[in-house]
Amino acid sequence: MNACSNPAGFEKMSYEDVISWAINSLCKWSRWAQRWWYDLPGCDGLGCFGTGYQQWAAQTNQKYIGAMATLAAVGPEDQRDFALDRALRALRYELATHTTGHVDRTDGSRWGRTWISVLGLERMLYAMPNIQDRLTDADRDDLRRVLLSEAQWGLDEHERHGHKGIRAGKWAADGCNSPESNLWEGAFLWRVASMYPDNARADEMHERAHDFLINAASIDADAQDETIVAGKKVKDRHVGANFFPSYALDHHGYLNLGYSIITLSNAAFLHFDMRRLGCDTPESLYHHSADLWNSVRKMVFSNGRLARIGGDTRIPYTYCQEYMLPSLLYAADHLNERHTWGLLTNQLKMIDVESRANGDGSYYSARLGEMVQSSPYYYVRLESDRAAVLAMLVNYLPMVDKKKMPATTAAEYESQVEGGWIEPEHGAVMHRSPTRFVSFALRAHEGPQALCLPPDDGHMVDWRLNLVSMICCLGDSCQPLTNNHDRIRAIVEQNMSLFDGGFLASATIAEGNHNFVPEGLLLTNQATSRVVYCALPDGHTMLVMHRCTANIRVFTRAIKGMHLNIANDIFNGMKRTITTVSGDITLDAPPAHNEAISLKSPWACVNDKMGVVGLYGADSLVVDRCPTRRGGPFNGLHTEEICWTHNPRMTAWDKGDTILDIGFAATSSLDAKAVRKLHANATAETGTDDGVRALTVETAEGRKFRLVCNLGQSRADDIGLDPGEAKLDELAAPSPQNICHLNRRARSTREQ
Repeated sequence: MNACSNPAGFEKMSYEDVISWAINSLCKWSRWAQRWWYDLPGCDGLGCFGTGYQQWAAQTNQKYIGAMATLAAVGPEDQRDFALDRALRALRYELATHTTGHVDRTDGSRWGRTWISVLGLERMLYAMPNIQDRLTDADRDDLRRVLLSEAQWGLDEHERHGHKGIRAGKWAADGCNSPESNLWEGAFLWRVASMYPDNARADEMHERAHDFLINAASIDADAQDETIVAGKKVKDRHVGANFFPSYALDHHGYLNLGYSIITLSNAAFLHFDMRRLGCDTPESLYHHSADLWNSVRKMVFSNGRLARIGGDTRIPYTYCQEYMLPSLLYAADHLNERHTWGLLTNQLKMIDVESRANGDGSYYSARLGEMVQSSPYYYVRLESDRAAVLAMLVNYLPMVDKKKMPATTAAEYESQVEGGWIEPEHGAVMHRSPTRFVSFALRAHEGPQALCLPPDDGHMVDWRLNLVSMICCLGDSCQPLTNNHDRIRAIVEQNMSLFDGGFLASATIAEGNHNFVPEGLLLTNQATSRVVYCALPDGHTMLVMHRCTANIRVFTRAIKGMHLNIANDIFNGMKRTITTVSGDITLDAPPAHNEAISLKSPWACVNDKMGVVGLYGADSLVVDRCPTRRGGPFNGLHTEEICWTHNPRMTAWDKGDTILDIGFAATSSLDAKAVRKLHANATAETGTDDGVRALTVETAEGRKFRLVCNLGQSRADDIGLDPGEAKLDELAAPSPQNICHLNRRARSTREQ
């Protein structure tokens, strides 16, 4: 298949080419997966992929079943018998080791009858029609036993985190945020009732499915919604909101775009599977699907990668990113999204790039090889996710009318997703234009983070604390695993608003919060940071100011001002070029050792498309380099950290000391010449001790803006700003319409 010989050809592939490529990829993977195949001792005919343990290991094997069942039907003729053998033996292992079965798993447990146990089944059952006629009567009886047992648990005993029945809530800390599990539980109940209409409780399952599904992509307004869905008003089924009005999601305790995708992907499974089985699809399945997708689509780079403005608990390019594939097919088939073909083929290009880098048929061995030593249980889970979605692609793509997925350009896509998005209650805002994707999120996974990069290149950065200065106080790990809204960096106050072409956001943050120091010492609210992020209405520039003062005697373990995380891994060929005052510097990854390199320059431009400009607070940018991967949880990416102030040593500060006081600009889609000019024409006003700071910049098209902030502790009456407030003015504007004067609190305003 010539179109696949070069990843650059993916956008020109036909449906048939894509399916052929996916089958070929799965064939290579299935041969590699043999090293993780395990025959259960003493149980002839039972085996599994992976560790064979409980929880994720059960789902790992179930996703393997779906992939192998797909190859058994459509793989090369000489491999179908092997694929069928593996699919059947792995299926029989799952059926025998269910809590209703008679065999223990490899860890001595049984699986099933929990809030998450049907997820693996939902990610397996799409492929059962491929091998239905190869099941024995005993297999069919066992499958019926397991599926009905799980469905009856969902009817009578459903519980998640101690909460019985159907629950929903916007904040994860309350323990009721359940959009994805409500959707998969409802989908599963409907599926089982449709598969076994002769079971005595089929009607109950159908009705309960509607209740779960209405409370999946749910919002506050549903409590007053009189719309009749499946014979009842929405408000009569509504339990609570899982999403904010903007469709922001606080899943796992942070702004979690990934689980919006997981929710959509589970809708996709039932949407396509019911059609394939010739069964009706529940009307409730589509409740707010279009609204959720219309929010999510703004946060997908045109190269197919999710724009995780709130970070990620998972490894970059894995899990939630994978389930974009079925979600895109669903968006095209049901939600009338015309731009899915380019996004889908670009995601396949990412998969192909990584597969080629591995060279062994696996999907992740090069980047995540160290995980094999630390957690084979989790590693094979990630491998099975990618295999599962490619198998789904093979099964679902022929069901989507080609007219629904026309070939469109990235420029056409950008014109459709241009504009702003805000969720002031959660503390997140973004704006997108053809030349810039810019965002700021306070409650991101590892603390506040920001993005400012070209919307066609999601490979430029790693999310973790990106463009947010790292102040690592005593008791911090310097790489916090979670924010949890009150640990490490607690949000004291937040203000944000959108305006035409950009946004203004500010916050007060407690640094070094709830830090435990061995033995027995608890330190909290060690320092106060005030930050301001302003995306200028020029489509290129974001201005940032950050001042941090000590509240007690503080010891900092490390300070990395600005902290731009440049990804430098297989997706960009392990090489970045940085242009500075002195010329070009090439950074090949990985370096031989840890090092901090002064760029001897206040500005830098990465690959002639993304820049940073130090405006006050330091003399030169510094690149912090590391020989091991450190991007994201589980260290899944090589990164280069560009800092505006860099202090890696333990440092003591007295109460009232200024720990950090910096201003900088980040740029997107400007070349090195334009970044240098931005620096040359910028001025900073920092002469006052009361914390008032101002930046004046001239944009590439010649417009001038002045950002004034009060980063102090008391009101600045001369500029009319309370602590933490800011305003932006355009200078010498040709008309009043170009004046941006912003000083409003997001707690009381919502702008769309």
